[in-house]
Amino acid sequence: MDELTSAGPALEAVRLDRGLVQAALAKEAGLSQAALSKAEADQVPLTGERLLQVARVLECAPELLAHRAGSSLAPTACVFHRKRANTTVGQAKQARARLTLARVHAEALLDLVATAPSTLPREAPTPDEYVTPEEIATSVRRTLGLGAGPINDLVGGLNRPGKSGDSAVCDPGRCQGRLLSV
Repeated sequence: MDELTSAGPALEAVRLDRGLVQAALAKEAGLSQAALSKAEADQVPLTGERLLQVARVLECAPELLAHRAGSSLAPTACVFHRKRANTTVGQAKQARARLTLARVHAEALLDLVATAPSTLPREAPTPDEYVTPEEIATSVRRTLGLGAGPINDLVGGLNRPGKSGDSAVCDPGRCQGRLLSV
């Protein structure tokens, strides 16, 4: 079995989600701030006991810190907009990190569920807001036939497209221990 090595974007996302600055995490984990900075930049990844110690301080699975999803862990400006003057840069970064980790967790859950391929169009918001989240939501609602008002049966509406004979519910015994801890 290969030894785990940290992935910079994942390490940074978990640190930001926990509301820690590099210096505080480095001190708690017994590392130098420079070593942590290099690990987050993917210049010198953490391995072995150093990775385990950082995972203990961040209270997450070491596998989460080693999650390599390329640009999918990079902060995305198109998901959370810093429009309010009283939202600090740190709060905006923490919100982006939480959204990133929520997506990683949701993708891990979806990998455990046996479902038919989605018939919904997949379109991501663009940084220049040419395609906005609102436009994507409207397109999804139109595809699902949900209309513009409140949804009375959300679960039924989401289970209708591409429904297979299999249950879309994950068996807890099968899921246990397979999800990344967030």
